[in-house]
Parts: sequence; structure tokens; C-alpha cells
Amino acid sequence: MAIRFIPPIQTLPEGYSSYNKYTAGVFHAYADSSMPDDTGDGLSWLTAKKTLAAAVSVLPDIAEDHVVLHLKGSFDLAGASVFINVNVSGSVKRLVIDGGSDVTIIDGPYTATSGTTTSLTDTARSWTPNALRGYFVEILDGPAVGYQYPIQSNTVDTLVVGKTWAAPGTPQYRIISPATEILSSSGTSYFYYTGKTQSSVRFQRLIIGPSMFVGCSSGLCTFSTMSFTAIICSEETSRINTYCPGSTYFWYPLTDPDNPAADLNTAKNRCGVSHRGGGAGQPISLNLFIAILYGPNVLNCDVKLMSCSAVIITSGSWIKSIEPLTVGKLELGYSTSYGTPLIIGDESSIGIAAKDSRVLVTKDAVIRNCTSHGIQLDNSTLECQSAILSGSGNGGAGVYLKNRSSVIFKEGYTPTLTGTAGDIAVTSETVADATWAQVAAGDPVEIMPDGSVKEVP
Repeated sequence: MAIRFIPPIQTLPEGYSSYNKYTAGVFHAYADSSMPDDTGDGLSWLTAKKTLAAAVSVLPDIAEDHVVLHLKGSFDLAGASVFINVNVSGSVKRLVIDGGSDVTIIDGPYTATSGTTTSLTDTARSWTPNALRGYFVEILDGPAVGYQYPIQSNTVDTLVVGKTWAAPGTPQYRIISPATEILSSSGTSYFYYTGKTQSSVRFQRLIIGPSMFVGCSSGLCTFSTMSFTAIICSEETSRINTYCPGSTYFWYPLTDPDNPAADLNTAKNRCGVSHRGGGAGQPISLNLFIAILYGPNVLNCDVKLMSCSAVIITSGSWIKSIEPLTVGKLELGYSTSYGTPLIIGDESSIGIAAKDSRVLVTKDAVIRNCTSHGIQLDNSTLECQSAILSGSGNGGAGVYLKNRSSVIFKEGYTPTLTGTAGDIAVTSETVADATWAQVAAGDPVEIMPDGSVKEVP
């Protein structure tokens, strides 16, 4: 006869209310949408809950160790919302919401005809260019077996990734996405963390489907870090929203759900965060704290940054556009260890539209093929500290300044960000002959009341 261990959950009074406190090690809860109903206790896969809300209700209010919510399948909230209130004690403990290792195969498996440290070519393919952007490519054999990186771009027969992997040779590969999905088929739904914790909250290996908001809610929670790994926002109406103080990471290591104190292979599982939708919309919306987008990420959307003290975006990511509003520091190209530069643009209106913000370029950053300006500064500052801010094909100016904005260059630095309306343009007037080299190194450029450009000593 099988005996199943049931973790001890204590119900203890606390003033006017009660709470469930878990003290017996790591707490695991399970939800599988293929189950017939919610009658299981949710403490194993065999007795998993059917619905996401029922699985969340199993979680304790307070836990003295890691907490893992294991998910499998497709969970349709249909206009309802689910809020996670568990509080995990200790700065090194984690709350992990994990979609599991199952994947959906988008294409393949195939055998590549060649590969480099950042690309894979298969001459037998005839893909639509960039149609695979935001999915993950997985290497199935050879020297790079096990690597999973997001696809930054693709041609008819070549996949480009945002991180250097082991030279793959001619391996088998497939194109995949996470298999577990959280969506709302009707109305708008929220899947939010609302508790108070000094630990790490991690969402990983999930598809955020239509009409879903995932993240944390305004004013209800405090935390040390919140991170998102191997996440695909499948539609424009899906959004990652984070409002609370603390730090948010768009990350690449996957927490091991069986041993949540450890990460899985961080070299091979650089899955990042992707957005598969197109057109308008702001599926990544960040407020009030420090955020770091560690490459590689692929965001076919506008990343909206509101009142953040600092946002850091590393090389290795591709982002359609960035909109900083009252951001103390938006630092671009923080690291060059990802094999490819940070790329912004490709059919966006404005690559970076900064208002009341400071934009700091420290390493590789390419802003290209915007239908309007590469960078627009509105009462903002662009500070360039290295010689690799570049880009061309922009329909407006390379940099467009208005309302007492300024550009500051490091000594000896000549950027190459250009536009059809001039490298630098001012308010409604285009300075057709303005080039980066005409601005003295180390000096800012300001807009004067009459619209003229002035170098400020």
C-alpha cells in the first residue's frame, strides 16, 4: 500500500485573522489542466488541481523555505483573476511559478547545413523572414547539444540568436516555445503576486496568452527581486506589468524546480523573454524601481518605462522600441558578453522616445531602420561613453532634440547613428549638415529658445 506524505500546515491565529504557516522544508503545489476536476489536494502530480486558482489556494500564507507552483497545460482564466499572497521568509528563498520542461514544437526537427557561434543555417528551409523571431531554437545533438536560445531574427534559411553558443557544426535542431499557457479567452485577467516577501519571485517557462496581465500589483507587495525567464507573450494584449519597489529582471537562468536553491545550466538555458505579437501595444510596462533586461531578450513591442530610477538593458537583445518617461537612468549595452549587440528598431516609429529622462550608452547599441527618428529627446539627455552607438536607415533624424535636450560625448568618440533628415535634428528644423563630428567631444548640445543649437561648455 502506497503511503503519501502530506506536509504539515499549521493554522495559527494572528490577531484578528489567521494564517497558514508552512515549516517543513520546500513546499510544492501542482496544477494540471488535463485533470478532471479540483478534487485532488494539489500536493503531487497524481493529485494535482485542475485550475490555476485552486492550485494557488493550496499555497501557504507564510513559508520558511522555498515555494514552487508547478503548472502543466493550458489555463484559461476567462476574465477572472488570480492573486498569489504567499510570503516566503529569508532573502535567499524563492517563490517559483514554473511551467515545466514540456515544449510545443513550432518547426522541426531538422538538420542544419552549417552553423556559427551565433547562427544556424539550413539551406533546405524557406522560412518567412523574421516570422520565427521570439521563439526558441534548441540544439539536439553535436557540440552544442542542449542549448536553448531565443531567435533574434531569421532569413529564409538562417536563424540568428543573441548569445554566443558552442560552435554547433551541423546539428539537429528544432524551434520550440513553452507548452504551458495562461490566457483569458474573454475579458481581461490578472495573474499577480501580491504578498510581502524579501526573497525572489520567479515566473518561468510560460506562455502569457491573450488578455493576460502577469507580474505584481500596485502598492500591495514588496519584494527583493522579481524575474521572468523563458516567457513568451503571444499577443499584443498580453502584458508583463510590475509596479512595486524592488528589482525586476528579465533573466536567462532557469530555477531548478526540484531544487529551487539552484539554477539549471545557465550557459545553455539562456531563454530570455520574448514577445511574439506585432504592431502597437506595450506588453512590457515597468514602474517605480530598478529593472534589468539581461540578454538575450526578443521584444517585438514598445517597452514602456515609467518613473523608474534605473533601467539597464544589456547587449544580446532585440527590442522594437523603448519609451522612457521620467527615468533617472536608461543604460544601454551594459554588457558585451552576449555575442551580438543590443539592437533597437526595425520598422518602429521612433527607436527611443525619451521624455524627462537620461539615456546612457556604455557599450554596443544599434538603432536602425526606424520610420522616424532613431532617438528622440524631449527635455532629456543622451550621454555616450563608448564608440559603438550606431545605426542607419532611420527615416527621421539620427537624434532629434527638443525642449532643452542635450547630447554629451566621451572624449574622442564619434558615433555613427544617422537618419535621412540629418544625424542631428532640432525641433521642427532639420540641421541638414549637422554631423556627430561637428559636436565637440565632451560638450553637450542644447536647444536654445530660438531653436538654434548651442554647445554648452
